[in-house]
Order: sequence, then C-alpha cells, then structure tokens
Amino acid sequence: MTTDSWLSLLACLLALSVILQTVHLLLSSAHHGRLVRELRTMERKQAERHAWQVRLQREAKASERLVTDPLAWLAAQANAGLPDGKLGKVDSPRVDQQLRAVEVIAEDGRRLVVAPCDAQALCALERRRIAGLSVLQRASLDYEPMLSGVNHVRSHRRGPDNAGEYFDLAAAQAGRLLELEGWGDPPELWFHVHGNERVREPLDGELAPV
Repeated sequence: MTTDSWLSLLACLLALSVILQTVHLLLSSAHHGRLVRELRTMERKQAERHAWQVRLQREAKASERLVTDPLAWLAAQANAGLPDGKLGKVDSPRVDQQLRAVEVIAEDGRRLVVAPCDAQALCALERRRIAGLSVLQRASLDYEPMLSGVNHVRSHRRGPDNAGEYFDLAAAQAGRLLELEGWGDPPELWFHVHGNERVREPLDGELAPV
C-alpha cells in the first residue's frame, strides 16, 4: 500500500473510533439518565410510603386516650418547663374560647394560663378585644384579663419538638375535655405561670391605680 492509502486508512480508523466513542457516551448518558429517574421514583415512593405509615400511626394514636385528667396534664406540662418552684395540684379552670386559652389556679395561689401564643401576643389580643369600649363600658364589664402584662410571668413553649411527637394530639384531647376547641392546631402551646396576686396593668384609656 502506498503512503496515501495508509494515511486514508488511518483517518478512517480515527473517524470510526470517534464515532464509537460518541455512541458509547450517548448510550452511557441515556443509561445514567434512566437510572437517575428510577432512583427519584424510588425515593418518591419511599417518602409517600413513610408519610402513609406516619398518618396511620397518628390516626391510631389519636383514637387512644392520651389524657385522662386535663388539669393534671396542664400542670405536668407546665412543670416540665419550670426548673424550680413546681406547681402542685391546679383547679378552678376558666376557659376563654375566643383566645383559645384556659386559666387554672395552683394550690399556692399561682396562676397558670395556657394558650397557643406567647405572653406578648396574648396581652395584645386581650387589649385589642376591648380597645373599642369606653372607660364606663370597661368599668361595667365583668371581665378579668388572663394576662394584662408580661412582668413576673415565666413562660415556656411546649410542642412536638420538645414534648413528644404526639403532643398536639394530647393537647387536642385536653382541650376537648375542658370544652375548649382549637388546641393542637398549631401543634404547640405556651404555658404562662405568674404569682399569687392579680396585678392588672391599666388598659388603653385607663388610669393607673394610685
């Protein structure tokens, strides 16, 4: 074979090699893409299966009686956030449906207020509710705010992240036993403990006591 023939053959072999490599890369890419899609499908199905199992577990748990004594449950949840000065037995529940809150009195006179919001938000709701009333209307209104200030109040939050994954289910049961709807959604409650005396801060338009 002449030199030109060898060069032509070599060029053909190089071209064929490039074509084969290109085909291999295309096939590999297609195979890789199919594997990626299959893995994503498996991950999605696994996530759906896990969510389904969690839903079944929660439904089964919700059918159980998680709370038998709602007042004892409130005290236990409050004490879980108190490093000292634990509450004893609590009684005399006062329920506020609008605020979705309940107040109970401990044996030593301290008050425990439980609501789905922190102390500042609860005070704001209290003030907003009667902001449109005149001073005379407020004076004649037989209403004592559950929280009128945040001074001397020890507050802590309880939810599934720090009180067990079924806390919201137990909270909903406790609320229903207290004839209070709405607990468990959102899945957290705030526990506000304050001292023996009721010291009500003046509301907007009122004069501070002298």
